[in-house]
Amino acid sequence: MNIDEPGVHSYKVTDLRTVMSEIDDLNGYNLIAYRLTPEDTCADDVIVLDIDPYLENDDEFLTFDGRDYNWEVELFSLKSVKRYAEENGNSTSLEALCDAAKYFLLNRAYAPSD
Repeated sequence: MNIDEPGVHSYKVTDLRTVMSEIDDLNGYNLIAYRLTPEDTCADDVIVLDIDPYLENDDEFLTFDGRDYNWEVELFSLKSVKRYAEENGNSTSLEALCDAAKYFLLNRAYAPSD
């Protein structure tokens, strides 16, 4: 899928640090598009997408600026990552929240408690 598909209403290129610092103020129904590095870790740059919820597209990748991004994770999921970290006594520093978000994006699971 390309960023200019008719079902993509708008997008914002940003980084995971900014998203996690503003997560409580962001619309939980928007999606996060993230990409993997050559080392199979989650890159810091992300795209916040406002997409038609009825968009029928089986392509798991969003192509933007010559790179493929996975795009199926809702901001609501990253809000739950933050909530999980707070409820389980994990460090809620911004760096720790970004690490927890990256773990979730890669594994679709919460990071193990310390």
